[in-house]
Amino acid sequence: MKYLVRFSLIIIAPFLIAACGPPTVFGIPQEQWAQLNQQQRTQVIDGYNQRQQAEAQVAPIYAVANALAAKN
Repeated sequence: MKYLVRFSLIIIAPFLIAACGPPTVFGIPQEQWAQLNQQQRTQVIDGYNQRQQAEAQVAPIYAVANALAAKN
């Protein structure tokens, strides 16, 4: 039981820490977003969407790699 609690904390802690970070808009801090003009915001949104698409494309590869690593 003691190990399960430790394991749970190790798994959950990074998510809790990340949730305490500054609020972001399309991956950049909200304060920085407020200083951007419309053209810069459009560039940020396009870059964010491209990163999201790239992550979605490699997600199945990571899933397979994680499944193989879990077997070992």
